[in-house]
Amino acid sequence: MTPFADPSPRNRSVREGARRRSAPGLLLVAALLALPLAGVFDLGLSARSSNEIPPARVCMVDVIRVFDNAPQLAQIEASLNERQDELQALAESLRAELKRIEGELGLLQKGHPEYLAKERELNAKQADFRFQSEQWKEELERRFVDARDGLLAQIRAVVQTVCDQEGFDIVVQRDFRLPETPVVWSVGFYVRPEYDITDRVIAALE
Repeated sequence: MTPFADPSPRNRSVREGARRRSAPGLLLVAALLALPLAGVFDLGLSARSSNEIPPARVCMVDVIRVFDNAPQLAQIEASLNERQDELQALAESLRAELKRIEGELGLLQKGHPEYLAKERELNAKQADFRFQSEQWKEELERRFVDARDGLLAQIRAVVQTVCDQEGFDIVVQRDFRLPETPVVWSVGFYVRPEYDITDRVIAALE
């Protein structure tokens, strides 16, 4: 059952609905986001001896907190909520039309040609409503995923910029959650404030 097919729908927040469906995957993406960053720095581990390798500077970032506090998130929510309201209005219009046809059908004698024609019209409208509801649901989910992935790409670019500016070689993600589990795992139990770039990344996103 989709929110559009509910005969008495509630205008739910896109952030709550979409995050409930996508939160585990989102957190896993956030956890893995920092990992490729280490690969962009050529530490030359295979080509140099240990005496020739300078010490690597390591920092930590909480991508989950960055995502939740990114100013772009409010814009994403506003855009998705606006589209959801538009689709909800369309759904209400289709429900009203279905109710009208059902009322007309109730005035006709069963088995009469007019009754059968009206019944076919109602069945076709109901099938169309179910199809449209699924299309609208998929559209909202697709919009959310696209917006989320775009924001994560921005975060990754900002993380790399901050690391370049401050001379860090490796980035470690602070917390992550495996899919379908409520437990948050901490990669780093403690990090000195100067090596936690989370706040600097959030500020750079503004």
